[in-house]
Amino acid sequence: MPFNGSLRNLFSSSKSRKERAAQLTQGASSHPGGSTASIAVESASALSSQSASPSFFPNAQNFHLESFVYNEAPKTTTATSVSWKLGWQQLIAHTAPNALYNSSARFDAPKCDEDTRVGVIEEVMGWMTDRGSPTKLLCMTGAAGAGKSCLQQTIAEQCQALGILAASFFFWKSDPTRNNAKSIVATIAYQLAHINTDIRSLIGAAVEQDPLIFDKSLLTQIDILIVAPINLFRLNAGQDASRSLPYAILIDGLDECENVDRQQELLRAIAKAFIDDENSNFRIFIASRPEWTIYSALELPGGFLRKSAYHIRLSDDYDASEDIRRYLRRRLCEIGFRHGHHQWPTDEEIDKLVLAASGQFIYAATVVKYVSGPRSSPVVRLRTILTWKLSEGQRAAPFAALDLLYRNILTDAKAAYEEVDTNELSFDLLLRAYLSFLMDHAQSESPSLDIADAVFGLPSDTWQVFFCDLRSVVAVGAFGLRLYHKSFQDFLIDERRAQAHAIPKMKVQAFIMVRLMHSIPKGPLRFPVLNDTVPPRDILLRLLDFYIRDVILESLKNPGKPELYSHVYSGLLDFTRTGGWESFQDRLSLGDSADALGDEHSFLLWRVLCMTWEIGAIVFDPTISQGPGQSLAELGAAVQSWLLTMFNQLHAIHLRRTTNG
Repeated sequence: MPFNGSLRNLFSSSKSRKERAAQLTQGASSHPGGSTASIAVESASALSSQSASPSFFPNAQNFHLESFVYNEAPKTTTATSVSWKLGWQQLIAHTAPNALYNSSARFDAPKCDEDTRVGVIEEVMGWMTDRGSPTKLLCMTGAAGAGKSCLQQTIAEQCQALGILAASFFFWKSDPTRNNAKSIVATIAYQLAHINTDIRSLIGAAVEQDPLIFDKSLLTQIDILIVAPINLFRLNAGQDASRSLPYAILIDGLDECENVDRQQELLRAIAKAFIDDENSNFRIFIASRPEWTIYSALELPGGFLRKSAYHIRLSDDYDASEDIRRYLRRRLCEIGFRHGHHQWPTDEEIDKLVLAASGQFIYAATVVKYVSGPRSSPVVRLRTILTWKLSEGQRAAPFAALDLLYRNILTDAKAAYEEVDTNELSFDLLLRAYLSFLMDHAQSESPSLDIADAVFGLPSDTWQVFFCDLRSVVAVGAFGLRLYHKSFQDFLIDERRAQAHAIPKMKVQAFIMVRLMHSIPKGPLRFPVLNDTVPPRDILLRLLDFYIRDVILESLKNPGKPELYSHVYSGLLDFTRTGGWESFQDRLSLGDSADALGDEHSFLLWRVLCMTWEIGAIVFDPTISQGPGQSLAELGAAVQSWLLTMFNQLHAIHLRRTTNG
């Protein structure tokens, strides 16, 4: 394998050095990451760690010298030393200093309060210090605001105190120096180089040998800048010395790394370079929201980390309520004492805050931050939080930080979904529709996500793609949907907080109402209801009745807002122009069979009668109906004809029942 000129010339000066370099080269080549660059690195190591002893009489023997004095002037920096130092400077230029756990950019980084999160900290540190455990990767996933970064910061500080912290990298979406994977390997290598000067020279020489290393794949970077130098150090210093090196590598906020492909590349590179390598002593701790990249690797059958990673599900495995209670009491009492309120806050106020937090530390931290503001009394500010409803012109939003977090999550999820979306429905409308359809009515009538796709006119399994990047705020599974935090729902329904992601409630209700009217004529749909004897059509009708009533109530609560009614009328007008009323009438037809006269159909008859009246009220009642004139006339004619047919049918059934009764 080729060496550069200066290294070749220096090596030719000593046979013993050649043998040593050959020995090191053979060791490096046996590693999967072995390469020409690795050889250059070990060559530099051999040169930098040894100095040539001058020989004045190479072939002389049997002679004697007295009063021999040898003076050697200090040597200038060798070409080899200059070489690795130049590489070291290049490495520094490609690091992200803000990503370090103790960087000045993170000077006030949140960490766990004393006596909080004790259980999870003990679990993580127990795993980290158990060098005999075969599992080298710990992944901690949790909802947005669950306190993952606080835990990572605390773990980093504890590892540093124990002398086992090798490196840390904290991703953050808002910082362009650490919201991508470009600098993560260089930053980790930089921290490793500060552990030992020999490792530093090895890493510097590797960069000098391949200045374009930072443009190569993450796996290649890890092999050349981390794995090969550490292996060469082990060969030089021995196993005991290498095992005494710090070994904990912490990576926080994987989900905040831009580009999901790079997230997956990083996970696969870590698995191949560290987890699959039996000689690696590193233990990796990664924290992330349960977004698709890490979720699929850890949770899905066949996920490449499913069997090799130790997985802590922070939001599911630990109830943080008591920790949040202690945190709020300590922090708010401190604020109260500073302002002379020694009996504040009350236990009742703390209980309300803990309940509202829903196990998410970000809510509690946001409360403390808002209450501690200098411009008003903390008592007044806490009262504002407990009773807060943003009014017109109000500027101080208690949950501005929380809102920003939610908006960022939705923006990223929307962009990811729209890349693969094949339908024309708005992402924000679809999110609100899913949540309403599965969560806004009686549990016994809750449909499944598959039924939601069918009713919304979406391809099968659309929900699986849709919620891929929303798993940090919504739990999705066979049970349906569950919000991790009530504040997310509060955020969605407040236009001033949701901003670009805001969707009027009436638009959501009208969308679902019309989609249900389209779906009923399509035949039976199986619902996972508690009572399996209830026909699917009846469940659809119950849901439709629910949303029709909601539209009416929302209309009455918002008089004089034609922009809201336009959502209802545009949907009903489209339904009219596509022959929806005729199909709807056929599906609701009870026929002349004896079954239509049985007692079991009484409730259905009443529901159809009420629903018929309700649809008429939406279109014709002047206190509700405020649609555009021409369109309203077209819609009114169609609905009037449909109403007449339905009332005639219901009247005929009533007469038959009376006659037979």
